[in-house]
Amino acid sequence: MAAGKNPQRVHAGAVSGLFRGAGDDADVDWDSIIEFCWEHAGRLNTKEQDFVRSMRAWDGEPTERQAKWLKDILRRLRGRRSRNGSLDAGPTARPG
Repeated sequence: MAAGKNPQRVHAGAVSGLFRGAGDDADVDWDSIIEFCWEHAGRLNTKEQDFVRSMRAWDGEPTERQAKWLKDILRRLRGRRSRNGSLDAGPTARPG
């Protein structure tokens, strides 16, 4: 998320139905995921907090490695998985 963007508070109700499949990252609203993680930064360790802070200033899509770490953090913060093992939590996909 670029520093110039105006982040909005991401409510827990807005983080449902993300990552319906393993290859859906192109349509993910990463800004909302990052802001959700940042709002819950008190539950993260120092290294994770530093990572999420750096992602708030990141311009563009996360790298594959960054995306995996963000998903892992989000999964832990949301605390659930779907039956097929994919995430069953997170912001909805960006409109087309």
